[in-house]
Amino acid sequence: MSQAIPTHERLGLVLLSVAVAMVAGYLALDLAQRSAGATPLMRRIWIVAGGVTIGLGIWSMHFIGMLALKMAMPVSYDLPLVAVSMIAAIGGSVVALAVVARPDAGFRGLVYASGFLGLAVAAMHYLGMASMEMNADIKWNAGLVVISLVIGVVAAFVALFLVQQLGRSRFRMGIARRAGAAVVLGLGISGLHYTAMAAATFQPTMAGMSTHHTGLGADGLVVFLAVGAALMLAILIVGAAADQRRAAAAIDLALVAELTRGMSIGDDARTRACDAVLELSGADFVLLIEAGEGREPTLAATAGLENDPSADDIDGERKTLKALADRGEPTFVAEPVAGSMLAELGAAAAFYEPLVLDRQSVGMFAIGYRSKRRRVSDRSASLLAMLAADAALTIDREDLLARLDLMARRDELTGLVNRRVLRETLDSELAIAGEQGTDLSLAILDLDSFKTVNDRLGHQAGDRLLKTAAAAWISELGEVGTVGRYGGDEFVVILPGHDRAGGAAVTERLRLVVPEGATCSAGVATWDGSQSAAQLIAAADALLYSAKAQGRDRTATTLSHDLPLA
Repeated sequence: MSQAIPTHERLGLVLLSVAVAMVAGYLALDLAQRSAGATPLMRRIWIVAGGVTIGLGIWSMHFIGMLALKMAMPVSYDLPLVAVSMIAAIGGSVVALAVVARPDAGFRGLVYASGFLGLAVAAMHYLGMASMEMNADIKWNAGLVVISLVIGVVAAFVALFLVQQLGRSRFRMGIARRAGAAVVLGLGISGLHYTAMAAATFQPTMAGMSTHHTGLGADGLVVFLAVGAALMLAILIVGAAADQRRAAAAIDLALVAELTRGMSIGDDARTRACDAVLELSGADFVLLIEAGEGREPTLAATAGLENDPSADDIDGERKTLKALADRGEPTFVAEPVAGSMLAELGAAAAFYEPLVLDRQSVGMFAIGYRSKRRRVSDRSASLLAMLAADAALTIDREDLLARLDLMARRDELTGLVNRRVLRETLDSELAIAGEQGTDLSLAILDLDSFKTVNDRLGHQAGDRLLKTAAAAWISELGEVGTVGRYGGDEFVVILPGHDRAGGAAVTERLRLVVPEGATCSAGVATWDGSQSAAQLIAAADALLYSAKAQGRDRTATTLSHDLPLA
């Protein structure tokens, strides 16, 4: 047997091949992590990109390792076999990644995919070795060949296990952890190659025989490797760009969420919504114009203006409102129509964002720019649409809460404050009177013979009397005190700062404006400085009873009989 051809490895190229394997592992893990939470289509794209990346990395690592092999004879490579080896690496990686990325792929699927990928990598390696054209034959150490296959399968198992976990969002790996895992994977892939290389012994062919080499030389192989590296770099750049877009989208969504939260805090959602649109759009001013079916357009709120325009001066926006209601789409106007509110406010360009609730147009944001613009970016338009949708819901919710609060604090029939609010107001006014040492009187008014009105004329007539009496009392009382419905046909009037005479005078004025020829009786009690709210009400109620006992249609400030005060 002839003596084996001596070989040695160039250390620099060996280290480069290991580094390439590590980079490929890192990129594969990075792409797998990007696939988590992606749409089904994007998930498949990331999986294919990951398979191509790791396949190219393994293939590049192998042939850089082949270039690192220094032999005392020229070596070239059979191009078809080189191409087939690349296909084996990429195809095996894509198939294996696709298997473990399936939602139903369990441990068995992981094992099968690992075995397939390990054998595919081994096939790539031995096809690459078979592509060598030289005046030598390769003798193999069977034990080391088996060990190389085991290393390949184990490395594939580790890689695919990490990919499977990342794809299912079970855990996230930061840059440091991905780098550590990539080192392990790179060493595993390199371990297969260099163990297999150690299994090969190169025996020269018979003396005098010469092989005509027509395949790839070292320079051609370098070109192939450069193309593979370029593809890996392109995938990395595309992935980074996708990350940037995803990060920008996350920032945009976070900004909209923050502005939406701001709209939900405190009162006056309309003004806060205009402020949010102003911040998001970068405009000079914003108007919120509301309208609805059967409702005239109104200027609800503004932002960015020192002095608000007249609420009635929106005739120029009526056509725009109708167009938005018909189309339901935002509109950019390079130059607002002369005479419109935005034109009068100095807008050189405008963007109208519809305000839609339950698929019905309820108004619009009129966004004004004082400098010329050719368009509003798709990004800004998209974010404004999201913000407008949130604003419509926030405004509607605030209006609903206001209506509920009104229902809880107002008498539904008369619109006066109800018994609960009267007690709260009385407690507050008594506390103030106690601190400041001022007078306070309380009157109870009761419509005379109200039951007779209901019985003879019907409850509708009775309700009409209650409403007209309440309206007359509100008009007559003004800011002097608080009038509310205490129950049935009884009304309470709280008169801060009024002594007995002052309270009686105001109450008499109220009695005299009772409409429709009706009359009422009243009792007026003045706080003695120590009575509780309940005691003061009881005192006024006793005086009301006294007025009725005296013949009705009068005001009583003192008891004419020994009547109980509570």
